[in-house]
Amino acid sequence: MKFSFGLLDRLRFWVERALIRGPHIQLLVVAAVVALVALVGGLAVLPPGANGEGLEQSVWWAFLRLTDPGYLGDDQGAWRRVVATALTLAGYVLFMGTLVAIMTGWLLRSMRTLERGLTPVVMEDHFVVLGWTDRTVPLLQELLLSTFRVRHFLAGLGGGPGGGRRARIVTLVEELDDEILEEIRQDHVVGPRASEVVLRSGSAINADHLRRVAAVHAAAVIVPSPQEQEPGEVSADVEVIKILLSLDGQVQAAGEPHPYVVIELQEPRHEEVARRAYGGPLEVVSSSQLIGRLMAQNMRHPGLSRVYNELLSPEIGSEIFIRHHDTLAGKTFAEAARRFERAILCGVVRSSEGRFSNHLAPGPEFKLAAGDALVLIARTFRDAAPAEEPWRGAGRPLKRLAAEPLRELEHRGRRVLVLG
Repeated sequence: MKFSFGLLDRLRFWVERALIRGPHIQLLVVAAVVALVALVGGLAVLPPGANGEGLEQSVWWAFLRLTDPGYLGDDQGAWRRVVATALTLAGYVLFMGTLVAIMTGWLLRSMRTLERGLTPVVMEDHFVVLGWTDRTVPLLQELLLSTFRVRHFLAGLGGGPGGGRRARIVTLVEELDDEILEEIRQDHVVGPRASEVVLRSGSAINADHLRRVAAVHAAAVIVPSPQEQEPGEVSADVEVIKILLSLDGQVQAAGEPHPYVVIELQEPRHEEVARRAYGGPLEVVSSSQLIGRLMAQNMRHPGLSRVYNELLSPEIGSEIFIRHHDTLAGKTFAEAARRFERAILCGVVRSSEGRFSNHLAPGPEFKLAAGDALVLIARTFRDAAPAEEPWRGAGRPLKRLAAEPLRELEHRGRRVLVLG
């Protein structure tokens, strides 16, 4: 048996489909209803035998009563007053109720869309952090506190000495909510400079969402390891490699140079796969291996944690700086060390065929080459710059930091309990 829909059901369904299409359709529907009510009101007060000109005047009269209640006391006759009162009440519903509700709802939806961070950013040479984890806020702190290092890094990209006046950071989170905003506001470092951090919603795997943060035009992209996965889900390293593949594909499609990328991996054995997934400069940090080594060294050398606390905290004492000073190329390690009056030269990191080799505390006759990165300990970034001439203490003998290899602890039958 075929079911037949009634006219009222069809009309209700059509109105529903029209209203959910957006505020512009809603306004058109309200305008049509206003015109219909004005026409009905005009016909209700139209004198018998009136021509087209009389209908036009009656409809205009009804429209004025419908939109402005100030005309209510000007009418004569019981019927016209009844019609005018009905039109005025209908005007309150249509104009002051429905129209205001549509405009208010549209404004609230627009504000929510802006707060969710769906609009693309218009930036170049900025820093992009893909993902919100427990490491995101410390990353933001480091970028905001490393003022001189950020300027030096951006100047090396071709911005010149005046480029990169401050770090502009864009962070992509899965879903931007009030909890994330409140965490940023409450942080003692990021909170006062929250205006320098732009938040956007989206997935780092989605190419459209990467365009939302202008990742292709970024100076550097940082990919922290995602939070611990639930059993059965893909590992955190797989997620990072998928992000690299998506970013690499977008860069190749845009025909732009690859931005500098720093990723965090849980397993060092996945580094080779990550380097194959991304065709640009890539820095890999194996957090689990690094933390494990730090904890083991603290156990072997009691008190070493205080040294780590000072060197790895930007607000406490001295820090570790990695700087390129090609003006020292060709000099020996001893000659280069005497150029730093306010810093300690600890070693050299040399790059060869995409691989890095560390030379910590080499011999005095070790030759520096162009492109070598110097490992320095200093209080500020400016202190890690060499002087044009050797400082006054150059005549003193250079003390080698590690003249002999560290001796292993004697075996005493010590047992170690690892909790967790």
